[in-house]
Amino acid sequence: MVSSYNIVVLGPEKVGKSALVHQFLKKDFVSTYEPTVEESYKYVAKMSDGVFKSVDILDTAGCDDFPVMRKLRIKRGDAFVIVYSVDDMNSFINIKSYYEQISQEKGTTVVPIILVGNKMDTTSRQVSTEMATRLAKEDLKCFHLETSAKCNLNVENMFSILFLKTIAASVEMSQTKQFGKRQRKRSINFFIRRNSKKVQLRKNEDISKSTLSKDKVQTRRHSIHTFVDIADAKTIDTIPRRVSFNV
Repeated sequence: MVSSYNIVVLGPEKVGKSALVHQFLKKDFVSTYEPTVEESYKYVAKMSDGVFKSVDILDTAGCDDFPVMRKLRIKRGDAFVIVYSVDDMNSFINIKSYYEQISQEKGTTVVPIILVGNKMDTTSRQVSTEMATRLAKEDLKCFHLETSAKCNLNVENMFSILFLKTIAASVEMSQTKQFGKRQRKRSINFFIRRNSKKVQLRKNEDISKSTLSKDKVQTRRHSIHTFVDIADAKTIDTIPRRVSFNV
């Protein structure tokens, strides 16, 4: 199991990614908006088993000016938060592009993802809870949660759920690796046993062939010896021309 986790926060501009991270770490809401290039925060989290883990929370840029940097962060990430704003339909529509980037970089590796609808305190909602939940469940196969960085609603729950999912994924990956090692070891042992039996069978066949060959030679010699003894014991006239006894 890893000793630290990398959590990457993704999403379009002005959806409140930095506000969520700031609220979680400093219990404070920043009302002024400043475009984020990239900010990393160190956090020590106490897990459910009582063990403390180091967590790196990476707040990424919402604009598309740094695609290479985002690609690298996704590749190194252990868990992901995809944020949209419930009062901005365009931010919700762009969710799939972030999910596809994660899938492309991670391949078949299953990683924890949470879809977060921020600004749930707004009075001008454009994205319904049902719509987002359906997208998360049917298409993204992930957990969905609505938050408010401004009112500090579900912010801590969001990260707590992600921490738990990250631990579970890490444990599962560790168990899968151990299972794979055991399976490989069993396969190697089976291969050795099977080939050892084949070698032994070949040896037994060789021994049998060798014994049979010796028996044949011994039989021939014994037959010739018997013929000679008979020839010595009787006169040539009383013995048929071709006599052979296999004893």
